[in-house]
Amino acid sequence: MQQLFHIGIPKSGTTTIQSTLENDPRLYVTRSRYFTSKDWWLTKQEDFPDDRIIVESNETMVSGGFQKAKLSLVVERMFRTNPKAHIVVTIRDQQKALLSMYKYHIKRNFEGTHTFQHWLYDTNLGMDYLSLCMYGNIAKLLLAYFPKEQLHFLCFEALRETPKLFYQQFYNAMGISFQAEYMSSEAKNVMQYSDDQLYTLARWNRFSIAKNDASSPLGSKSFHRTEQRIKKGLVRRFSRKCPELFFDLDTVEGYSELKEEFRNTNKTLVDLGLADSSQLEQYGYLQY
Repeated sequence: MQQLFHIGIPKSGTTTIQSTLENDPRLYVTRSRYFTSKDWWLTKQEDFPDDRIIVESNETMVSGGFQKAKLSLVVERMFRTNPKAHIVVTIRDQQKALLSMYKYHIKRNFEGTHTFQHWLYDTNLGMDYLSLCMYGNIAKLLLAYFPKEQLHFLCFEALRETPKLFYQQFYNAMGISFQAEYMSSEAKNVMQYSDDQLYTLARWNRFSIAKNDASSPLGSKSFHRTEQRIKKGLVRRFSRKCPELFFDLDTVEGYSELKEEFRNTNKTLVDLGLADSSQLEQYGYLQY
């Protein structure tokens, strides 16, 4: 059974962390659909090796989009699997996280990315991701099942600035020491497009024949990939100048109230004893 569950908020370095964990022969890392789909009822969980620590690391555990189980059901399944498991949640400053996810959805041509406000408020993907950024709510849900001593909230910013310290904190949750030779040598899933290119791509995506949708037929997905390859080749040559405020969250209606909610939900992590206030201050989580 899993001894550790790693819940990575999307765009908080999950793929990079998984790469490091998979380099470590003491660990067995799985990214299954077992906790997030109908597989819970229809299939038997795989047999795991007895001589390694079992880690379930999956950012889709926290996301309820595209026919995945909601987080409340996922946490209940985690508890039923192993009530003594430790949980590591990796988070990121909400403003930067939202911007990174918006750019990622433009790149992948998801529906509704032509403006930041429309994506954030009027699409299922935007609202789903926005709800994930209420970290205090995630903490309270986890505390309904697991004791505080088994919960660990770690910041993406620490992974970027002090990776060895970050991984040592991560490994402390597994009760073993981190060995630096297993650390991934490069960040994964790095955005390879400039703001000008992404802005141009956002405009062209409005006229796409095929949109990115996990429930689409296989043939439609193949056509979508072909269409995207063509557009990405063109955008590297014919990108337009990005307007100054296109990626500015402060232009989104109601964003001042939203920032206050971010500050309050981050403060909840401190109040619950799940995060260090000085570290959150350092990385801007309490300064909205």
